[in-house]
Amino acid sequence: MLGNGLAQAIQFSSIILLSRLYQPNDFGVLAQVQSVAMLISIFCTLQLHLVIPLQKSYEDACNIISGVQYLCVLFSALFIAFGFFIGDIYLFSAILAMFLGFINTYNGFYIYSGEFKSLANFYIIRSILIVVTQVIFSLFSINYGLIFATLFAEFLSASYLLYKQFQINSPMTFSFNNVLLIVREWKSFSLYGTVQEIISVAAFYVPLFLFVNKFGEHIGGQYAMASRLIWAPIILISSSISQVLYHSYGKINPSSVRSLLASVPYNIFILILIFSITIWAIGSKVISLVLGNNWNITAEFIPILLIWGGVFILSIPFRVFIRTNLLQKYQLFVDFCMICSFLSVFYFSDFSPSAVVWALAMIALVQNLLLVLISAWQIRMTGVERSII
Repeated sequence: MLGNGLAQAIQFSSIILLSRLYQPNDFGVLAQVQSVAMLISIFCTLQLHLVIPLQKSYEDACNIISGVQYLCVLFSALFIAFGFFIGDIYLFSAILAMFLGFINTYNGFYIYSGEFKSLANFYIIRSILIVVTQVIFSLFSINYGLIFATLFAEFLSASYLLYKQFQINSPMTFSFNNVLLIVREWKSFSLYGTVQEIISVAAFYVPLFLFVNKFGEHIGGQYAMASRLIWAPIILISSSISQVLYHSYGKINPSSVRSLLASVPYNIFILILIFSITIWAIGSKVISLVLGNNWNITAEFIPILLIWGGVFILSIPFRVFIRTNLLQKYQLFVDFCMICSFLSVFYFSDFSPSAVVWALAMIALVQNLLLVLISAWQIRMTGVERSII
């Protein structure tokens, strides 16, 4: 978490410098490229990079890495070809998605090996590399300079991880039949997991657009600011926790509800809850001091989003358990119902902006409770099977 947090801090603080080196439209185009690339990268690996930490042997892990690399090259080539005809934004997005796919794959091996120190160091080195490259490219007057700098930095990052892979692994062979076998064997990830991840990403971004559609640009901007301030640290904390739990559950899966509940980070939730209550009490003054007097509505949204984020943190062990036990099809159904509920709130209610955020938070609460029930049901069923055997 420290390494991941420091990496995020480096990139966040670099905005002060980069905002003086590049124009606002450069950041706007980069944001589009990164958003599209994130979606494409889901297809590039078919979420099979998440299978790597679940392998029981070194040889099996290397076999999965070989297959995911093959998929990444195949799908990236297709998207890059489409990008040539669709436009520059999609071409850059496809190239970036290819690098992200390789990075996710090699990071999966770090998680499998439990090399979290190496993973943290990579996060920091990658962030420094991105910032330095972006600064250097600003010295040249070229179109898409910020994008080219980001692509080059991610290329170097992926190349470094590939080099590390070949230091510890033998060269990997590519076999189409092997890839098909992996896709079929792990369809909980390649099929259900891929669709579920797309819906999860959509559920995260959909409210940003729906707020603008329902309440206008001003309220939409207020929600976007609150969302950016809250979800960045929440995702930082949750991703760090989930990587460690993923390694742990891949080796020894929780065999009881009690052992699963022992992994829940209650202390972090309590801190978030205390922080939420504090913001509720003095939030408008703090937000006005930091952002200005035009962000009072953001101050109303932040405590609610904090509670939502806290509930999300509590659900991390159950989300990891669902993945390690190949239950993605159930989570897919739950997430689909969640996004339908989101749409219903925006299109079939007359709620105020704050009431809408509360409704979204309550829907997310129900969603996470269902994930808890799914996990408990799986443990109970597994226990019944063991007793019969």
